[in-house]
Amino acid sequence: MNIIKTRSNLLTSIVLLIVLIFFVVSVIYVFSPLYFDWQIFHNNPLYKNKEKFNSSLEVAKVVVTAWGTIGTIAGGIVLFLNFKNATENTKIANKNAEAANRNAKLAEDRLVTERFSKAVEQLGSDKIQTRLGAIYSLEQIAKDSDIYHSIVIGVLTSFLRINSHTQLTILEIYTTLKVIQRQTLEKKSSDYNLDFCNAAFSNIDFFEIKFNAANFDRVTFYRCNFKGLYFDKASFYKANFTECFFEGCNFNSSNFEKADFYGCNLKKSNFDGSNFEGVVFDRVDFEKSKFDGSNFNEVSIYNPSNLKNKQIKSSCNWDKAIFAQRKYDQEKNEWIVENQQSNEAKIQEIKNDKASDPKESPDCSKWQ
Repeated sequence: MNIIKTRSNLLTSIVLLIVLIFFVVSVIYVFSPLYFDWQIFHNNPLYKNKEKFNSSLEVAKVVVTAWGTIGTIAGGIVLFLNFKNATENTKIANKNAEAANRNAKLAEDRLVTERFSKAVEQLGSDKIQTRLGAIYSLEQIAKDSDIYHSIVIGVLTSFLRINSHTQLTILEIYTTLKVIQRQTLEKKSSDYNLDFCNAAFSNIDFFEIKFNAANFDRVTFYRCNFKGLYFDKASFYKANFTECFFEGCNFNSSNFEKADFYGCNLKKSNFDGSNFEGVVFDRVDFEKSKFDGSNFNEVSIYNPSNLKNKQIKSSCNWDKAIFAQRKYDQEKNEWIVENQQSNEAKIQEIKNDKASDPKESPDCSKWQ
């Protein structure tokens, strides 16, 4: 910057010096004869000397006018050089500012990276307090950094998948789930991979936790509370629910294919448009639960409570469900109905109950 400024000042000085030299030479060249003629005319005012004096005076006027023009041009040159100098200085200042911002950003990124590495390391600690501190540290990093936001969510879901079976306490699991929920709601994006597959949740209260399009495939839920929970388009493929409480929850358009429900309470829950193909319901309370447009193909229902024919008929492919006991066929490597005749009789009984027919047939097009 100083070099450019010095160069610009030098050019300005050279221009002014050249103008000054030409000005002095012009003054000597023009006004010296004029002064000499004036002296002659003053002492001997003859017509001939007067005419020569007037001619010299006119030349002087032209020179003065020319120098006015030259002065204007010189002033413009000086202004141009000053403007160019100011422009260059502004560019350099902007570049310096950008460089400073880049350096500050790099320093900030390095600090976030160090914080992230330390927090991930602390997740593997044997101390509960250290692991909880790491969870909250990762949440703060997710808030501070757009780059690490989705990475933090991926780390926390992986943390649950790997450690929820043995090491983690109920408090740690619940805290981690709440952190993931807060961050997915804070910055909505389709980039999040909420993958909890193969995790294990025991005695976890999922109250007020909401996940959309989350993956809970092959997850084990034992005595968990889903009351009032809302899940949209979540996947619970081959999940296991034992003695779980679902009262008033919503699982719209979710996938429960080949999942198992043992001793669960589904009272007043909404499973509209969900897939229950191959699901086993054993000792489940269905009081006022809804399955409008859900897929009941090959669903097995044993010892149900408060299950009405109207609820069954609101689903799709319910006539392919299994209402009798079943057994596992070792040769076929699959579950089969113990008494096929009894099962067919139950299906026919439901069909004959015309009072339970829905006013409008459910839309089963997506299950065809």
